[in-house]
Amino acid sequence: KRVMIFSPHPDDDVISMGGTFQRLVEQHHDVHVVYQTSGNIAVGDDEVVRYVSLMQNVIDRFDAENNMLKATYANILRFLTKEKQPGDGDTPEVLFGKAQLRREGARSTCRYVGMKAENVHFLDLPFYETGKVQKGKLSDKDILKIIPLLDEVKPHQIFVAGDLAD
Repeated sequence: KRVMIFSPHPDDDVISMGGTFQRLVEQHHDVHVVYQTSGNIAVGDDEVVRYVSLMQNVIDRFDAENNMLKATYANILRFLTKEKQPGDGDTPEVLFGKAQLRREGARSTCRYVGMKAENVHFLDLPFYETGKVQKGKLSDKDILKIIPLLDEVKPHQIFVAGDLAD
């Protein structure tokens, strides 16, 4: 069967139904996981500093001429380590980096259970993507991002992981 697991955040699938998720893949169902938000607000600044510092060192070693990336990484590090104050929001570059860290964590989980990479979907619903803990208002924009995926996959079964607030 074609199975779709809606996961509000990129860990709710495992937290809420990890055993079922793995079992569905082991039983050779065509499992799709749909992450409704990037989960970027759940990533700490220190994680971004760690990864950006790593990438900055890699670029310095292997691609020293790539000034655009070097400048972007320097701006991120300066913001997170020197400029950002408690309660400040993140810059678009920092939010993007945090989202990428969460996405890769989700992809890693899906690889671990044996899912096909093309069955991992990230919707970044506007309802969630506010850059703050407070969610936005559910709107037609959110619904219009879900409907085409349902039409494409045509799931036989749909699971919704997470809690009622999601």
